[in-house]
Amino acid sequence: MEIAAKRKAEAVLLLRTAVEKDPRSYAAHRLLADLADSKEQAIGHLRAILGFKPNDPIVVAKIAELGGVVQPPTGTHRTMPPGPPPLAATATQVVRQVQAAAPRPAAPARGAVLDALCGEAGVRGALVADAQGRVVTAKGMNGQEDVLAALAADLMRSAATALATAGAAVPTAWSLACAQGQLLAFTRERSFSVVVLAEPSVRPAMLELRARQALLDLGAA
Repeated sequence: MEIAAKRKAEAVLLLRTAVEKDPRSYAAHRLLADLADSKEQAIGHLRAILGFKPNDPIVVAKIAELGGVVQPPTGTHRTMPPGPPPLAATATQVVRQVQAAAPRPAAPARGAVLDALCGEAGVRGALVADAQGRVVTAKGMNGQEDVLAALAADLMRSAATALATAGAAVPTAWSLACAQGQLLAFTRERSFSVVVLAEPSVRPAMLELRARQALLDLGAA
């Protein structure tokens, strides 16, 4: 809301507070990178994301766009001794060759599961994300799907922690509303969530059936 109101200083202050409380907040680091005063600051926040979400393609591409270099994870390179490969390695290669040669079933199209939901009046776009905030499929989000999926995952984790402390059950649906629109989320078994970006006038109950049907369809796919 502060960003929408063009109050950059207030937005940065709130985001820095969020990062101090949760250094693994994907959404906060992404927004701080967008609001940074220099490329170095932006790259610093993007590299912080790679510390808990390695090889994120969006972040890696953004670092490269800013002229930064993504360092490979340490401790992953091993030098093999000279000579023939071990028997186990040879067997693994054979299995991989057989698997590569075998015909694979066509992957089901996932984008269609959101068609009915996005066809509802007042819905701007929707996505399905896993518990780690990674996008499974999206429709009509205009490039905002990664940030909104990460935001939804962060909010659900924070809510689960707070409610568990109070002895309450974890919610299966929530909404975040402001004058420009609202963000709604519907979760299934705390593993996948449908996140909907809609007009302020849309009633959550009108979308819940469509959202939960999308989750069922995705599971069937």
